[in-house]
Amino acid sequence: MSAIRLVRPPSGHTLNINKKTGGELDVKVQDDGLIKYDLYSKKPEKFVDISVETKIGGKVSPYPYYLDMHRAIAKKLSRIPSAWLRTLNAAPFDDFEPIVLNFIENYGDFFTFDIQNTNQEQTIKDWFMEWEAIATASQISHPSDDDINKRLVQHTMPIISPNKSSSKNKAAHPSGSLALFPSGWIGWCWALIARDKYDNITYKPCANQHGCDKDIPSIPPFGTGGRKQKFCSNRCKLANRRKRISSEN
Repeated sequence: MSAIRLVRPPSGHTLNINKKTGGELDVKVQDDGLIKYDLYSKKPEKFVDISVETKIGGKVSPYPYYLDMHRAIAKKLSRIPSAWLRTLNAAPFDDFEPIVLNFIENYGDFFTFDIQNTNQEQTIKDWFMEWEAIATASQISHPSDDDINKRLVQHTMPIISPNKSSSKNKAAHPSGSLALFPSGWIGWCWALIARDKYDNITYKPCANQHGCDKDIPSIPPFGTGGRKQKFCSNRCKLANRRKRISSEN
């Protein structure tokens, strides 16, 4: 079976939209747990398509990093009580709220990507339960096929992704392969979990050992071509180089 391929997530992230429009995003968790977006002081006409790549020191760096998002979610939840303990002790989600707000600021809505096109309001408990399911599945070696299939059907759809080829060959012999198109970060995470299980994906830490805790997959989700990735971003590559140069001097 060929490797599971994913379509790249949308590039217009909430944070970049705010900078583009000059407005501010106000996110509130209401008393009933509903997460409400007070969009912008100057609402853009449409979801602005801004590349997730931002220039840093003359170099282009992908940010935020999302190739290990399911594993990052597991790490974050490992530091706070589980849903079972919260039910047992009737604990609120106050410790989870800053995590949610930080995620929204960097990535947008977890269920739909775009905070302007949320079809259904979600509560902070909805976020927590979905994150806990993802964390559990990403930490066990063989999550159930039924769980993976159910979530992929709910939160992704198959599309034909054109294969890279010369324009002449492309016109004469068009080719493509099936890829999963996530409807939100929730679908993205479950697609990564499917890759881990069925493609035997392994992970290694980013080569920048000076403050980066991100992991890099053995096979990129967008195809198998190109050189092996050592750093999660150019940001980390430059930081590692600066640290090495300073230690040599």
